[in-house]
Amino acid sequence: MMLTCTQEAGIVIQGVGNIVFSIAALHLWYRTRRNSRLSGVPTPFPKTAKFKLFIAAIIISDIAIILRAIYRVIELAQGWNGYLITTEPWFYGFDTALMITCIAVWVIGHPGITLGRELARSNLRKRKTVEEHDGSIEDLSEA
Repeated sequence: MMLTCTQEAGIVIQGVGNIVFSIAALHLWYRTRRNSRLSGVPTPFPKTAKFKLFIAAIIISDIAIILRAIYRVIELAQGWNGYLITTEPWFYGFDTALMITCIAVWVIGHPGITLGRELARSNLRKRKTVEEHDGSIEDLSEA
């Protein structure tokens, strides 16, 4: 019984974390859009179809994870001999299918594909250091 409660608590924390992320992301989008309109400047978000695909991947995978978390909490609340945990079609529909969807959207909406080379690259690859003896900057990626 303790293991089930621990699992349920972990899934609830995951679901709440995803919901908080979703609310924060929507709030950021809304405020950025509103402030851009009030300032008379275009929003800083790219307007390309690929960027919209990236955003759609985030939304779809986030919804899939939240729905799965809800299903798992209900499933575990019924216990190890409950209806949902012992009925295979429910498992395939609300666990397997949602996770396949979550993963599949990132095959299409992968940031390396949708954001392009400039936005997909990390600046962490080009670490720089200051040499102690003369204060010049040396690019470690060439060393």
